[in-house]
Amino acid sequence: MKIRVKISFIQLLLSLCSLSFLLLVLTLSYYNRFAVDDYHYISHLRNLGVWGSMQYDYTFWGGRWATNLLWSIVYCNYQHSFVLVLFTFSNIIFLVASLFFLLRNIPVLVNIKFSSKLTLLNYCAITVMFVFLISPSKGEIWLWAASGFTYLLSISCFLCGFAMVTARKNNIFSYLLMVLCFIYTGGASEVYAITCVFILLFSLLFISKTKNPNISASRKSFLIKCCIALIFLLIAWIISIVAPGNSERASKLPEASVIGTFYMAFSALGKLILYKILPLSPWIIPFSLISIYLGYLNGNEEKKIDWKNYLKKFLYSSILLLFIVYCLLYISCYSLSDMAPDRSLSQILFMIVLFITGWLFFLGYKCIKNAKILSYCFYISTLFIIISLIELTVRQQKIMSAYATATDQRKEYLLDLEKAGNKKVITVKPLPSSGFLYSAEVTEDTLNYRNEHYEDGLGLNYKIKKGK
Repeated sequence: MKIRVKISFIQLLLSLCSLSFLLLVLTLSYYNRFAVDDYHYISHLRNLGVWGSMQYDYTFWGGRWATNLLWSIVYCNYQHSFVLVLFTFSNIIFLVASLFFLLRNIPVLVNIKFSSKLTLLNYCAITVMFVFLISPSKGEIWLWAASGFTYLLSISCFLCGFAMVTARKNNIFSYLLMVLCFIYTGGASEVYAITCVFILLFSLLFISKTKNPNISASRKSFLIKCCIALIFLLIAWIISIVAPGNSERASKLPEASVIGTFYMAFSALGKLILYKILPLSPWIIPFSLISIYLGYLNGNEEKKIDWKNYLKKFLYSSILLLFIVYCLLYISCYSLSDMAPDRSLSQILFMIVLFITGWLFFLGYKCIKNAKILSYCFYISTLFIIISLIELTVRQQKIMSAYATATDQRKEYLLDLEKAGNKKVITVKPLPSSGFLYSAEVTEDTLNYRNEHYEDGLGLNYKIKKGK
């Protein structure tokens, strides 16, 4: 009875953590507004239609055809405010759900068990929350529609598709979902797709060579699904990389240098660690303690391993992770001839967090024998996160409410001027801080792309600029 009461109280704290994150996501979704390139694509869809817009970008800008087709659902309905709210919220929830589907299968295959589905669901929600809180430029990574379709949704689709690959039971619907997920992954982001290709290739090698009885029993099924996934992923990716728009876009950028990019990627890695992750590193402590304690609870009856063996594997895998992150940054820097923008860091951040939470969960699962002090750290950590997120939500609500109101008022004011036939240059008041949201602010230069995108998206036949 004592164990049941203890676990139920832990479940309550974990669920409150997840709900506090859900409250923050709902608040962010409610006040979210279109910004920058969103208006560019809204204009394209209005003038060229769904297929025409995709063809234009494929020919003159980039090969992300799958993204371009799917986001038309949101951009074609931009006048309905609930569409962006629904997309923002569902995109983050889908990420949690996809991770849940995947981790429901993989731990069983490697002889790791969760005490309940609720524990696993909370673990997945807390992991996504961890990624969110250590993300720089949260609005650009998580809340900007153009970025969300290109990057976050690409990650979710890969996780969901890979969950279908690792599932023991399958039907026609699961195969169809798997194929659709990998097609989108391959056609959403060329750089992200490269990582996914290597993961599938490694999975093929691992499945074919492993002696784990849980995997060997369904080896043929896993190999077939992995090959199908890889084929559709590669087809979609090849369609993206051969797009004429890639050459057009590259011609507008400085010519990339192999040696120069080598040093640029090192600089990007240093800035990522020192200026982006390190300032947010205090969040790592409470999430690390939660991961260790959850590992201990779920592996309480497991045979423990030697600490030296664990540390040795952890050290080797840390070096491997650092190398993988560097390679991903190198690819991004080479393709852009510049350092990767924050919005393209979501895959790297997700890998880092999965590495931290996974290894610390394994630490508690396989190494910790007594966790009396750790249990108090767990309670303090969960309470700290709950209180912090509630405070963060309240504070952000005040900031975002003022921003959303000012953005809506500016939009209505400019549209009224358009109806009145205005042709003069209009100076608009600066928008207040957008908080976590990605700002739709224009500049003082009427020829700046932000201004032009905003004008095109609203269908304005006059110029605008920001006042001082």
